[in-house]
Amino acid sequence: MMRFLKFLAILTFFIGFVPTVAFSDVLYGLPDCPAEEAALALPDDSVMSAPSPRDVRLINRLNSPAALKLDKITSSKTFSILAPALPAIILGTSLKFEDNKFSTYENRYTTVFHSGFDDWLQYAPAAVMLGMKIGGVKGRSSWGRMLASDAFSVALVAGSVTLLKHTMDTRRPDGSAYNSFPSGHTAKAFMTATMLNKEFGNLSPWVTMGSYTMAVATGVGRQLNMRHWGSDIITGAGIGILATELGYLFADLIFKDKGLKDVPETLPEWDWGRKPSFFRLVAGAELVLGGYYLSDGTYINVKAGNGVGYEGAWFPHRNIGVGASFRIGNNVVALNDEILEGWLGYMAPYAGVFYSVPLSKRWSWDAKTLAGYNFFWHKDSWNDYGMPRSYGSFGAMFGTSLSFLATDDLRVSLLADYNLIAKSPFQPGHCQHNLLVGGAASVMF
Repeated sequence: MMRFLKFLAILTFFIGFVPTVAFSDVLYGLPDCPAEEAALALPDDSVMSAPSPRDVRLINRLNSPAALKLDKITSSKTFSILAPALPAIILGTSLKFEDNKFSTYENRYTTVFHSGFDDWLQYAPAAVMLGMKIGGVKGRSSWGRMLASDAFSVALVAGSVTLLKHTMDTRRPDGSAYNSFPSGHTAKAFMTATMLNKEFGNLSPWVTMGSYTMAVATGVGRQLNMRHWGSDIITGAGIGILATELGYLFADLIFKDKGLKDVPETLPEWDWGRKPSFFRLVAGAELVLGGYYLSDGTYINVKAGNGVGYEGAWFPHRNIGVGASFRIGNNVVALNDEILEGWLGYMAPYAGVFYSVPLSKRWSWDAKTLAGYNFFWHKDSWNDYGMPRSYGSFGAMFGTSLSFLATDDLRVSLLADYNLIAKSPFQPGHCQHNLLVGGAASVMF
């Protein structure tokens, strides 16, 4: 009963609090300006002649000195190079401490899953890029400039990954070698995805969505095949993105304007009246918070895993919408310094309310309050250790994210999603607290 009341209290808090913030004038509480001045900030094709007082406050916020300065700083070349990669590198290296501990545990189960799709999928975005180029699709660069940019990127990825593999000396999960950190497959997958996005991402946000879906799938495959730890995957992703950004920067310094074909002349800006409906890819590290114990008091050591999925929301109002989330993931589990066979897998369909508050012409704060069901599975051999059988539980998810408008129809986000699960698969008499920290790429409608 107490578990249910706690669950209900947290759910009620977020359902009541987040919409209040989303619609609060606290976020828009800047000095009023006359409606005539605010009308000057309306889009050229707007048919609205007299914005409401709330619209005036919003327009005033988007054009405030602080908002304009934020947009100016985050529109710089340095930001565009570092921002997509550094969060992944920082998150990956911070998780490595836990992975180092797990790498010392005994693991007798190294062939639970085996598939070679990650060996070829890492190159798929590059194949698509070359196919589009050969097919005559107009992209960012000429052949010479593109190949030079890609050559720099490949050299940076190969050099950095090889150096780290031979200096970090991390044992692979399957025990086959001591060159686990970082994941070369994932670095190459995100390198080729970023190449495709740099060359043809301006044609459609679906190019970006497709390229990074292939890259994320490569990383997940490396972990399912027991070839890499989560920190290897996330750090490898950051290295692949950063190396490609630097590779294109070096080529830009050499070629200057020569061979540059399709580059947007102006930076994207969010139309203040636009309703932010979206479909997005979500990926990150799935952390199981708190401590869980078997009935005999044995501590259940749950390693940070991965969580990937898609979300979509329709916004009838520019601040509030309805939508759904579908996510899958896994966590490696150890008892008494021995890794159990396979992993705890989960599938979580959720639905609920999404919120969005613009902070500037390119930045927004977003949140969500969702409810759904978590399906769990693990190997039958876990039962021999006294692990309970648990096949699912209701849950409530509360998420927040900071989003940046990269192109007119593409938004990238840093996010944190807290999932309150009513009945833990490890200790059914207790709630379970999961936290996904990661990023998202959204196609905006």
